[in-house]
Formats: sequence, structure tokens, C-alpha cells
Amino acid sequence: NNTVLKIYDVDPASPTYTSLLGSFAATSNQEGTVLHLMGDYVYLGRERTTGVHHDFIVIDVSDPTIPTLADSAILNLNNGKVVSGVYVTGGVAFIVTTDTTPANGGGPFILYDVSDPTDISLIVPCVAVNWSEIATGLDMMDNYAFVSNESNDALQVMYPTTACAS
Repeated sequence: NNTVLKIYDVDPASPTYTSLLGSFAATSNQEGTVLHLMGDYVYLGRERTTGVHHDFIVIDVSDPTIPTLADSAILNLNNGKVVSGVYVTGGVAFIVTTDTTPANGGGPFILYDVSDPTDISLIVPCVAVNWSEIATGLDMMDNYAFVSNESNDALQVMYPTTACAS
């Protein structure tokens, strides 16, 4: 089935504790691989399959009983690759993937402007941020991105910026 998000009540004091409150079904059956909750929005990364299915979805969960699609994007990953990390801060979604050969335009490190979650857009970096490692996770602290990788360079530390020097 296409259900990629289920929302449960986890408040022990609630009369509906552990009950399913709502769910979100996507238009295709790609699996969800990672999510990040920021305010009233869930930023969901998915696996990439054939076709034109969106592999990055923003879901409005302001009413957890009726989650709705805010916006989505095709990251242009190669087939069989997945989004392995998403972190949202300062209106920017930092995304890492398992795509080490971004022939379709995707890549291991992607930035999206999500300052308006209903109208997201790709941020084209000043310099391509590519490496030949499979990214397995992402965390951020003090404006640094920490990316775990599967192989030789097990950790990449970056100071991403969305503005180019003139």
C-alpha cells in the first residue's frame, strides 16, 4: 500500500494513548526511508524507483488526524537509491542520499529551500558537493552538517552555505 506516514498518540495521559490518529498515503508505493519533523510539517525522504515518483515529500500535520500534502519534489536520484538523511533548519532542508553517481542530477548532498513548505525549491550550490561514498545519515549542529558514510570516509563534516561569494 502507499501509506508512508502513520501518526499515533504517544501522550500517556491521553484517553487515545497509542491509538492511530491519522495516516498519509502517497501516490506511489515507494517506501519512506527517513523523516524530520519541524513545526507542523514532516519532511519525508523515500526510495527512488522507476518513473516520475516524488522522493522528497513535505506533509502538513497541523491536524494530525488529516495529514495533507504540502509539496513534493523529484530529486533525480538513480533508480534503487534512497534518501538516507533529512534535516531542516533555517528554512533549508539538508538532504543526503545513497546516490554516489548523480547522472540524473541528484547526488549525495542536496539543499532545498523550504521557507514556504507549500512551495519548495532546489537550491543550486555554488560548488558541487559530491563524493563517492554512500551517505547513511545526517545530523547538524552549529551550522555544521555531519554526514555518516558507508565506507572509507566514514564522516564528512561540512559548513554548508546557501550564498555564493561574489
